[in-house]
Amino acid sequence: MFRLLEKLDVAFASLLQGRNIDSGEPLPGFETGKGVTGTEKVRIKSIADNSRVAVVHLMSQGDIESESDLEGTDHAETSMDEDPIDDDLIGGNDFAMEIARVYDRTTVELGDQLSGDTATQG
Repeated sequence: MFRLLEKLDVAFASLLQGRNIDSGEPLPGFETGKGVTGTEKVRIKSIADNSRVAVVHLMSQGDIESESDLEGTDHAETSMDEDPIDDDLIGGNDFAMEIARVYDRTTVELGDQLSGDTATQG
């Protein structure tokens, strides 16, 4: 599930930037400078927000096994400098960091763009 959400995150963030965020190549149709409209940005934000809420709700039920448990490896990278997320807030399961990363790139990009849009309009 988290791999699919990561792919959607990359797709949405790439659309918002008009280029592939992994390779830096311009997306087809974005060469002319026409980008995503404000309405489309709000719709993407709604999809990302609703998905994040759904993931937290699903994970709090505790019926899901992590992909790393299924594969036998743990792909999460953590650092001693990072602030830990309190597992009690999400039902005490092992998904805290994976949940926190759902649509991370998209929400950061939307925050940058939507705050820039309101600054130029006001």
